[in-house]
Amino acid sequence: MYIEDNEEARLLMRRVLEYLDIELEEAESAEEGIDKVKMIHPDIILMDIQLPGINGYDATKLIKSEPGTSEIPVIAVTATAQFQDREKALAAGCDNYLTKPYTLDELREVISDFLKL
Repeated sequence: MYIEDNEEARLLMRRVLEYLDIELEEAESAEEGIDKVKMIHPDIILMDIQLPGINGYDATKLIKSEPGTSEIPVIAVTATAQFQDREKALAAGCDNYLTKPYTLDELREVISDFLKL
């Protein structure tokens, strides 16, 4: 699952994950993403932190607070690369952190930590 409000970023992620032979569900907002996560229980969630409405930190807290979704790995994908942003994401419950722009190898490595690729 990729939760991202930017259409171009979703398109890029879609192409990259297709190349890696990974099926992708998408959501344009945290609210839509949370609803889809509850319905489909994806193997992993890649989530932008800077989302309109509910941000990625709060969305992660909501996902991790639900018994049915608490074990799904959440990877923060964001353009902010400051130390405190990474710490805030991890404190919110994110399992890892990926900074944009990322390389194919970086994305594959982060995903491989949670999925068998």
